[in-house]
Amino acid sequence: MLKRSTINALFLAAASLAFSSLIFFSPSLARGGAPSDAGVAAYQEGDFELAWSLLLPLAENGHYRAQRIVAFMLLRNVGPIDCSGDNEASCGARATAYLIDAATRGDNNALLVLEGMRSSDAPYAPSDDVLDEIDIARAKKGDPMSSWRLVREAQNGNGDAAPADVLRWLKTAARADPSIYPYAVDAAFSLCEAYAGGLDGVAINRKRALRWCTRAARDGHVGAAALRPQLKGLGS
Repeated sequence: MLKRSTINALFLAAASLAFSSLIFFSPSLARGGAPSDAGVAAYQEGDFELAWSLLLPLAENGHYRAQRIVAFMLLRNVGPIDCSGDNEASCGARATAYLIDAATRGDNNALLVLEGMRSSDAPYAPSDDVLDEIDIARAKKGDPMSSWRLVREAQNGNGDAAPADVLRWLKTAARADPSIYPYAVDAAFSLCEAYAGGLDGVAINRKRALRWCTRAARDGHVGAAALRPQLKGLGS
């Protein structure tokens, strides 16, 4: 597995915000909505027993939003379960398991909280290998954030990811909408460099390099804008 490097400060800031607020809730949601909405509303209002009764069945069935909030309740020791004293360890492990499952299913907030737990050596934090397994699973489903994180690990010399895997992760990240995922621009430029000869195991293809540099330059990447004329001059 990959050895995780220092977590990007942006991820850590988001993780800190996620964990401190402990809720990602739209004010438009109301008690009378779907069970998940009603459960979140109850949690926000401090009715933890009702929130637990509504959200736990959903969490057990893989509803990642419910899993995240149930995990928060366990970590905060609120609700009908006593997570103090001798029960603290089992509650912490259960909360982490919910967060891991939620993150693997695509919940970015759960993943960011896990990253924050790991970086601060919090009790019950997941290991680096577990975090990498989450990213690999998400990347296989086409998640650009996890794909880019795996690319950055490989670029930093951590682990032994195959060039074909790195190339696939790069493409997943680069194809994302940069207005939603800004790192798509950096991924596009990395693809340009890879096809220009900057990635071992990837055949040089200046036509593809030019296409990705053009895309990155269009979205504002300064390095791509500088490299693009050189690639045009070299041809295919």
